[in-house]
Amino acid sequence: MDRVLGTRAGMAVRLILAAALCVAVLWGCGYGIRRASINSVRIGAIENASYEARLEDRLAEALASELPKDGIRVDEDSGYAIEGTIETLSVESIAETNEVTTTYRVTITGSFVLRGPGEEERKLPGSGKYITTFSSRGDLTSVIAQKDLAISRAVRDLAEEISAQILYMR
Repeated sequence: MDRVLGTRAGMAVRLILAAALCVAVLWGCGYGIRRASINSVRIGAIENASYEARLEDRLAEALASELPKDGIRVDEDSGYAIEGTIETLSVESIAETNEVTTTYRVTITGSFVLRGPGEEERKLPGSGKYITTFSSRGDLTSVIAQKDLAISRAVRDLAEEISAQILYMR
């Protein structure tokens, strides 16, 4: 009986020491849990200067989904607001087979700022250009569906980057 208790107790001590060692190593290399210095934002005016209808709505929805993942609450009463412009959205052919496009590149560009309580404005530097690709060899309906999915990915990537920029602001 004492031997079983000694073994279990020894194992528990070893687990505690291993966990303490991991914490010490991670702490020593600068790794830590990051908390946003800005706890809440509202999604302000987003202008859509591209030809794609309702792209600003898709970005607002993506921001509302991505910001909470980084611990930033979306709150209409917040003193901070994300504002900016979706400048361009382009879809280009980048590969063909037998004179039929098989691969496309979707590029979205924009510029965004975080407007603070005193109307101070901080440019969100990571919110520049996002590129994604898609392939389609089907009919036009398939190409349009794949294009829509690629645009959704690019918008989500843009929202993730905006959220990350806010998370790491000081």
